Amino acid sequence: MVAYVVGHCAAWHGPRSDLATVDYGALDPARFPYVREAATMLAQHDVDREFELGLEALVSGLARHASG
Repeated sequence: MVAYVVGHCAAWHGPRSDLATVDYGALDPARFPYVREAATMLAQHDVDREFELGLEALVSGLARHASG
């Protein structure tokens, strides 16, 4: 569980590389349609909800394993 929490925090709240400053909307849509689509979806991504869902799955799995 500690690895999950630390990993999530490091991935989403740690230092960003130069790639984090790329303007994906400026990419040629004919050459990079999927990159632009992914960038649009990631901009709307709810990081807190992702963490909650993952933590719930982890705790649920541990509880089932402990009771089984």
